[in-house]
Amino acid sequence: MVLNTSIRCAGLAVLSLFGCLPFASWNAASLPPARALFVFPDQARGRQGYMDELGRERIPARYLRAAAFAEGRAIVQLAEEPQSTAFIDGRGTVLCRLNLAFEEVTFSNERVILGGQVLTPAGQALFEVMGPWGGRDEGFAEGLLNVRKDGAYGFVDINGQEVITPRFAKASPFAEGLAAVAEMSTMADNQGYIDRNGEWVIQPKFSWANSFSDGLAQVRGGYIDKKGTLVISTEQLSRRLCRNPSCEVRTNDFADGLALVEVWDDWDESHDRFFGFIDHTGAVAIAPRFGLASSFSEGLAAAAADGPYGYIDKAGRWVVRPKFGEAGPFVNGLARVSAVAGKKDEAGWRPLKVGYVDVRGRWVRSWDELKPPPLPQ
Repeated sequence: MVLNTSIRCAGLAVLSLFGCLPFASWNAASLPPARALFVFPDQARGRQGYMDELGRERIPARYLRAAAFAEGRAIVQLAEEPQSTAFIDGRGTVLCRLNLAFEEVTFSNERVILGGQVLTPAGQALFEVMGPWGGRDEGFAEGLLNVRKDGAYGFVDINGQEVITPRFAKASPFAEGLAAVAEMSTMADNQGYIDRNGEWVIQPKFSWANSFSDGLAQVRGGYIDKKGTLVISTEQLSRRLCRNPSCEVRTNDFADGLALVEVWDDWDESHDRFFGFIDHTGAVAIAPRFGLASSFSEGLAAAAADGPYGYIDKAGRWVVRPKFGEAGPFVNGLARVSAVAGKKDEAGWRPLKVGYVDVRGRWVRSWDELKPPPLPQ
């Protein structure tokens, strides 16, 4: 069964509508060898291009806006007109032009997704869906797309073929072979997990359930394994991490083997919360002592004691000393960061050094930006 087949169009008509180039090849075998590409700006010209992990320009900065590469392709805006979006490959070759705004396009699992419509990369309309929350779809996950039909949620494959009949009150994207869904029920504890056949693997018994990550999933009360067994309880974490009855522990998904936890406590007058990490057993891997921190990625996590950000390893040791005002996650060996590069001017604008650093904190490529003054309260 294909959802809403009435919107299917003839291939030539769609090519004309979306402006795709007829000679464009979307065969994955024709793409260049995979390599990490990162967006960088040419501020003098107001354009963006792509560099490699060593900071060398690979695709010249000739786009008004450029998105990150996914599945060997990237979405770029070619010209001043808002509807001048195109797909490029790793050489910068334009594969397809779409008369769509830059923000409207999502690409995943060899499918273009824009505002409830799913198309082939050549622009052929396949089927129409309603996004999970009535807005922009997040894209396919493990080859399946979360859709809504007649008020119920289910899943279709990349061709719009119904894989799991819409029958759930709520559904999250698949992760690690399972999807968190909610039964059509007035009961509070109506959430559990299904497999790709739509069969219950973990029966609905939770009032809240998140997607699996690193083999564990957050539910109301702690973390469960793929058998549905509670392996880390929030109560257990509170006993380990809190010092007074008013303390609250907030958890996050596991990433790279550890989960970020926030301890909201008032035992230290200078802070009301601290960040640390736990392992898969619930044991404290890094004691909550950071004023801010983010999840681990590629073995490092951004953290700040009481000031700028640096990066720590899984033992909680500083690998990159704190010196950044902003610090993103490491992806393919680089992280995007910013650092103060001077004093504020009379209008309150502060110069920043922005760019990418490697795992030792060395700048690979950087450029200057101005941070605007804070908005008045």
